[in-house]
Amino acid sequence: MLRSFLSARRRPPLVAWAWLLTLLLSGALAGCHHEDGIDPVPSPENPTQVTTAVSGLVRDEQNRPVAGALVRVAGQSQTTDANGAFCFASVTVPAARYVVQASKANYFDSTVGLKPGAGQTATTVLLTSRGPALTLGSATAGGTLQVPGGARIEFPAGAVARNGSAYGGAVQAYVRYIDPTSARVNDLMPGRDLQAESADGKTQKLKTFGAMRVELEDGAGQALQLAAGQRATLRFPVPASMRGAAPATIPLWHFDEAKGLWVEEGSASLTGGEYVGTVGHFSSWNADQIVGPSAFIKFRIRPTTDLPGFTKKEAPYPVARVSIPRLGLQMTVLCNSADSVQIVEVPSGSWTGPAGEADELFSTAAENFGTASVNRLRLGNLAPGTTTDIGTLRVNPLSAVKGRFAPNSCNGRPVDHYFAYYDTPTANGDFTLFYRSVSADGQFNFRCAPGQLIRLAFYNDGGQVIGQRDVAPPPAGQVLDLGALDPCTGNPATNPGNNGGILVPGNPGSGSHTVDPSARVDFTINGDGHVNESVQMRDTSPAGAGPFATFFANGAAIGIPGPALQLQAGGTGPGSKFIYLALENASGRGTFPLTVMLPGLMFNGGELTMQAYFPQSPRPATGLTVTITRYDAVGGRIQGTFAGTLMALSGDVVTISNGSFDLRRGVDL
Repeated sequence: MLRSFLSARRRPPLVAWAWLLTLLLSGALAGCHHEDGIDPVPSPENPTQVTTAVSGLVRDEQNRPVAGALVRVAGQSQTTDANGAFCFASVTVPAARYVVQASKANYFDSTVGLKPGAGQTATTVLLTSRGPALTLGSATAGGTLQVPGGARIEFPAGAVARNGSAYGGAVQAYVRYIDPTSARVNDLMPGRDLQAESADGKTQKLKTFGAMRVELEDGAGQALQLAAGQRATLRFPVPASMRGAAPATIPLWHFDEAKGLWVEEGSASLTGGEYVGTVGHFSSWNADQIVGPSAFIKFRIRPTTDLPGFTKKEAPYPVARVSIPRLGLQMTVLCNSADSVQIVEVPSGSWTGPAGEADELFSTAAENFGTASVNRLRLGNLAPGTTTDIGTLRVNPLSAVKGRFAPNSCNGRPVDHYFAYYDTPTANGDFTLFYRSVSADGQFNFRCAPGQLIRLAFYNDGGQVIGQRDVAPPPAGQVLDLGALDPCTGNPATNPGNNGGILVPGNPGSGSHTVDPSARVDFTINGDGHVNESVQMRDTSPAGAGPFATFFANGAAIGIPGPALQLQAGGTGPGSKFIYLALENASGRGTFPLTVMLPGLMFNGGELTMQAYFPQSPRPATGLTVTITRYDAVGGRIQGTFAGTLMALSGDVVTISNGSFDLRRGVDL
């Protein structure tokens, strides 16, 4: 993470802690400590078990949602929805730390260690692709595997077994080297917080000098392992920036999936710029030092100005990322009030060097949707076991969104909670996510970065998605009131049949309209379960805003840099489809790349299923394009064609052909 940020710095972190301290803070979210909140350090007075709700998103390395991933927490399991979201309404977990585990075919399993919040905890889990296999031609002969990134694995002759019996065939090795200087080392590392169990049984925190994830299979996909009594040699390259601090001998640790901890087993020696050690089995292996005693810092985050009509405790406000470069520490932070206090564990020591970024905590606009801090906080001298208040971090003005469900139930099931997260990642690849309960009277509200598209997903009390919509927040300092929403769809209560879409302040309304018999969108879709399916969309009902096209002089309102054109159409009733096309730099006739396509918010028996298709990243030359052939003034027509390829949430490529549209042009924004 913080790719653009940390790569630009020349001084390496003094202590490269591979921690991602995810603090999703709304009065009931993980890590949010009011002055009378939970003690950050477990003590005999604290319970050993707590009950909490656990929610989050599963993403791949391209920050795409991973649908169909199996997520496990404290003996419970569920599968992620089309947004990659999961939610456990009530789980009992250890008070000090628990783990969230996610898995899916063709990915390495992922484990995230978390401290439970007071009632709710939210997180993002990264699944990394296993990628193409490295091949060892003959287990009988042995050999060396060269791992991308500079690591190596050396197999002696006859060292591999299958189901406990000798195996001599080819070995397919899925190996991922984790560079300790990578900006994403936190997310890539199993456990993510580098909690460990040393050989004496004590709980430790680690500093990594490199890790490898290794899975062995035969040609049929059956698991292989080292034979009893055999050992393989691992070679971890030590980055040049870390060699000055690299000890001559370092402990080796394997990741125990059941415990969710790194467990000490053996050691490695520094030889020729590499740590070299042997192991008797394969899982994930890490060459790590034990970090010394910790200290704690305490700080607050407040906007420079508040919002009209919002009290300081009424709604959460996000800062996507704050960091302390000297410590290699990054945090995702969300506070619910100006009284919220962040308490963060850091290495003890004297951080009082020359004034500058490295010894300070701050946030940048590029990595926080423009919500940068206007000041910086110095750490100073942090003694072991102490908590030091370093002050208040002030962030740029934010906007807000609020609304209510009327009535607050869908088919007899109350609307219980919602996810809200940015539809586009920050520069460092992060999505600010928060999970909040809907109040007893159906009210919800939150602060957010202005001009950044927000995805809302609403859930009933059984954890099922009952509606979702995209919302473009208003400018800084303003509040967008969505009004009364239908609890079964999340759409305006005056129009329960309008199946979702982008709600943008100032577009042609959402109550009713005069039917436009000329409006149409037609296309053929192939892939992701569609076999040359012909889609025809017509304006047949006065409900909702109706089909329209809107020009944005500043496309930031819908998450696009520069001018943008939004084309929108939808049907009503069961089985209806909704389509949303956003075009970059489209201000007249011509051919333009597609930014987003959502050709399905489909309702079937009242259950919402989302089919979302996006430009492949990076967008290939064959990506979908839209050609505008007619571009009238406001009130006239916008017509054109579209075709090309897109990526489904499943990872499948879909082909769109024979696309055409004829829409009225709404008011410019």
